[in-house]
Amino acid sequence: MYFSTAFAASALRGYRGLVEQIAADHVESWTPGTALHTLDRMNDLTLEVIMRVVFGVSDPRRRELLAPRLRRIVNINPIMLFGGIWPRLQTLGPWRRMRENQDALSAEWANFSARMAPQLRSLEQAGIMYRLAPPGARIADGMLQANSEFPGQIIEYRTGGPGWTRFTAPVRVNGKVELRTRSFDGRRTSRVVDVSAS
Repeated sequence: MYFSTAFAASALRGYRGLVEQIAADHVESWTPGTALHTLDRMNDLTLEVIMRVVFGVSDPRRRELLAPRLRRIVNINPIMLFGGIWPRLQTLGPWRRMRENQDALSAEWANFSARMAPQLRSLEQAGIMYRLAPPGARIADGMLQANSEFPGQIIEYRTGGPGWTRFTAPVRVNGKVELRTRSFDGRRTSRVVDVSAS
């Protein structure tokens, strides 16, 4: 993704109640009067929020499978970051395992988002208004590139005029571009975001 819409401020405000409930459940499980390793507790809390908010995983069995992968990402040894600087390191043991773990998490997200698109259509048909995240976008070498949180979501853009154009593939643009996503039934749109060539 060009940027993560799951952690945009507007998205996080919508998850406030869920995050508060997850935090309250974690605090309630702590035993009063016993020593607490706060880093471990905060990591557990953060991972639970990521699994529930980002991946939408509420099934305990799936959480058990996903949690170790996320822990390996969160508890990364700083030396592992050299794999991003020197890609040849990614062929060696620890870096290769880190890459495999990241690929597995990306596959989990792709699986989740592919299953969500049909559900969004069902929600619209039932008259339920879900949150439409704005698209991710960038302009690279004069070409507008954009993607959406879920596959198949409609993305529209405009370059100054009043009319919107459906985005289907990278397109050459100049100056500031405004973008938004549209619901599958065409009745609602996300908030508008803009990008400019840097």
